[in-house]
Amino acid sequence: MDDFFSRAADSEASFKSFLINQSQRMSWIRLLMFILMVFAAAATYDLSPSGNALGAAAICVICFIAFIVAVRHHRAIRHRILRSDCHLAVLSRLMGQHRGAWSKLLYDGAEYLKDAPPQAKDLSLFGEHSLFQYICMARTKMGRDHLSNVIKDAIVPDDEVIAIAKKRQCAAAELAKSPEQLTRLLSALELVKDGTDSSEVLTAISNKSTRDSSALLRYGLPVITFITLLISVMGLLPWEVPALLLLLQLTISTAMTRRTAEVLSPLGEMHAELAPYKAVFLAIQEADFKDPYLRELQQRFTGDGVNAADALRTLSRITDAAYMRQNLVFLLLGNALFLWDLHCNAWLAAWKRRCGIKFGTWLTALAEFETLFSFASIAATRKTWCIPALLDSNAPEFNIREAHHPLLSENENVPNDTDAFAETRIITGSNMSGKTTYLRTLAISAVMAYAGALVPAKSFKLTRMAIFTSIRVEDDIAHGISTFYAELLRIKQMIDYSKSKQPMFIVIDEIFKGTNSADRITGAEEAIRHLTNPWSITMVSTHDFELCDLKASDGHPVDNFHFDEHYENDKILFDYKLKEGRCQTTNAKYLLHMAGIID
Repeated sequence: MDDFFSRAADSEASFKSFLINQSQRMSWIRLLMFILMVFAAAATYDLSPSGNALGAAAICVICFIAFIVAVRHHRAIRHRILRSDCHLAVLSRLMGQHRGAWSKLLYDGAEYLKDAPPQAKDLSLFGEHSLFQYICMARTKMGRDHLSNVIKDAIVPDDEVIAIAKKRQCAAAELAKSPEQLTRLLSALELVKDGTDSSEVLTAISNKSTRDSSALLRYGLPVITFITLLISVMGLLPWEVPALLLLLQLTISTAMTRRTAEVLSPLGEMHAELAPYKAVFLAIQEADFKDPYLRELQQRFTGDGVNAADALRTLSRITDAAYMRQNLVFLLLGNALFLWDLHCNAWLAAWKRRCGIKFGTWLTALAEFETLFSFASIAATRKTWCIPALLDSNAPEFNIREAHHPLLSENENVPNDTDAFAETRIITGSNMSGKTTYLRTLAISAVMAYAGALVPAKSFKLTRMAIFTSIRVEDDIAHGISTFYAELLRIKQMIDYSKSKQPMFIVIDEIFKGTNSADRITGAEEAIRHLTNPWSITMVSTHDFELCDLKASDGHPVDNFHFDEHYENDKILFDYKLKEGRCQTTNAKYLLHMAGIID
């Protein structure tokens, strides 16, 4: 994949260089046409008394037309350069994701941690070096909010979450298998300003309260005014009559200023936003999708006989008209001559009646597309990935082959297999041997599967389970909660949920590490007995070998697994592979020696 993105980036960079040269040439052509036009106009003026000005006037007109054509062509070239910049930015983002440079991105979704459950922090779902930062391809605030909600909902999924996840997986897989189409869609999305919040625009456009004035007033009064102006020019009518009519039109517009300003002011703010949205909608509408869910989302942009791209093109013209009101001179002349505000208000009211209610649907569909783009990027930038199979069973089950941690480099990460059912696993191992990474790999991959993302593994099968974790437990000095008590609260939450007998996947790293060994072992034994049942897969890592002898009172399996290390040339080496049985080695003394604490 990296080769594809590298070749595409080189090709696009060459094309951009060509466009820049064209733009520079067109600038000179524009300047030349303008200079010739000025000289021809001057010649026309100088030759007019002699009657030989016709040729110069013709040259002036030709140069003016050529100048307008050059301006339009130059604008098109600059827009294509902008699209090229967007394409290069997308390719750079995807290559960075492949090469492990994604953590340098500025946006990490840290604000979504505020109302997220503790599992989000334990598994690095949001914030610096998080899953959100790794996969997020969303540009709009609505898209980012939607992606964050999808991830949060996947922590404790219900049947509805699983149903939509299955649709998303197939859709994301199609996008990932077509990197050309994916980058084309992402390039169109890149035109949207980063973090664009369209909530106010959506409210303004979806509001049906806009009322337009009488068509007879809007068109009849200006026509009468122009007729009286023509008659006055011919000397058949006093100038006072059209002047009074102009004053009347300005008075009418002024009397309605407050109402029209409330309606039209948001359009001025939308002036720069709508063109990018139009480009994104058009790119989605023109995409050749095969997946049913992608086609379903695509049809939301063309349903009920309303074409989203065409509708935004029309709305762009209305916003352009409303934007002209910001010029005070035009505001006065436009209202005095044409009742401009009334026309803008009427055009917007007509657009709202036909398309206003659809705009929210289009933005919601776009937010879902942004989530799918994010999920597809996982597979588009990795060699190993699969569509996770969400099994229809109430009995908890994991069946995984070569699962990689998504936030680690594919080349540096050591994959592991897992076949787990309703059971408890006690996982032991030396420091830095891979226990925590393994546990987090399973839990974060499960969240991705339930969200509808593609998973970095050879194969990944699991049933629906609520995910509970106790990994990054911290004290809370403000509320007088110690680390040990904070972990007790986490464990209690798991036990309380377990009473519902709903399937659970429980991950506890270094259980009760915040207290002394005697209390730790006693508390751990009791907690594990409560969490060993027919509806839970419970995985507990520990340094306390005493827990390896634990047996559940009701006969449910409690098995031992471990990670180990070996030494070569006075160096500690890990293979990071999960093995059956308890760990037989320790490395604390060696690490103390490495740190220079002991000889």
